[in-house]
Amino acid sequence: NLFDEIAADLTDAPIEVGTTLLVTLPFGPISIVVPDRVVAVLDEPRRFGFAYGTLEGHQERGEERFVVEHLDDDRVVASIGLDAVAATTAARLVAPAVGVFQRLAVRRYLAALSAAVSA
Repeated sequence: NLFDEIAADLTDAPIEVGTTLLVTLPFGPISIVVPDRVVAVLDEPRRFGFAYGTLEGHQERGEERFVVEHLDDDRVVASIGLDAVAATTAARLVAPAVGVFQRLAVRRYLAALSAAVSA
């Protein structure tokens, strides 16, 4: 499915500042390539995360960040932040549908993080 393909693309990329990611989003008979670059990495004993920013050719402009923290009470908390706006006319036209896709993507991201932490 779409999210498994995205995850497969990301698993081979090093998480370090400057890494460029070309994520392919299959959409029926065509695919959309969304270029991003890792712009920050957080690597502490009890917190890990990274942020990527969109590059020219992406349908949005902004950043998305992912952070996982192991709290003192032994809980693990994951957070995802998005600060982006539509960058193309096409993206602005489909903006209402994009919100649905983004909420689904966030749920899948958090489920994958939960599974990884539990393993």
